[in-house]
Amino acid sequence: MDVAGSRPIVERLSNYGPNDAKVIIGDETDPFQGPEELGDWMPKTEHFGIYREGALIGHAGLVESTISINGEELPIVGFGGVIVAHAWRGKGLARDLMVAATKRAREMGPDFGLLFCHDDRVGLYAKLGWTVLSLDTRVTVLQRRGEAFMPMRTMWTALYGARDWPPGGVHLHSLPM
Repeated sequence: MDVAGSRPIVERLSNYGPNDAKVIIGDETDPFQGPEELGDWMPKTEHFGIYREGALIGHAGLVESTISINGEELPIVGFGGVIVAHAWRGKGLARDLMVAATKRAREMGPDFGLLFCHDDRVGLYAKLGWTVLSLDTRVTVLQRRGEAFMPMRTMWTALYGARDWPPGGVHLHSLPM
């Protein structure tokens, strides 16, 4: 936890659940603005939180999954549930969360990180070294009712060295992160 007046510190959380998310979200209505056609999202298995004056004010989550590109399966680390409480946005805290989550993702083994976001958030992730897939790249994910097109922007980052993202459509073998 932070000391009054100091920069908040990101911590790996041993527990994170719906009540914790409610603390961060407060009375905001759907801050993630998830597309209606995608009602199902994969729970994260690793969580990072940022505190200010003892209160949880931000979160980022990770989960391992697998994608296929041109028939080749690749393990990935999915990033999701990235949020900072409304009153604390614009202060670099999402960056702090993503730096900590990326450090952990590099320890997990897969070569790539993957995330989905809205157009207005692409700039944030691009500043952190993430690359947006071309709008021409078809991305599909699983939903309880079957396969679905991902309408949000898909971004990736190499977790090791200067790897290039393989060309071709992407099929996520799980619910989106």
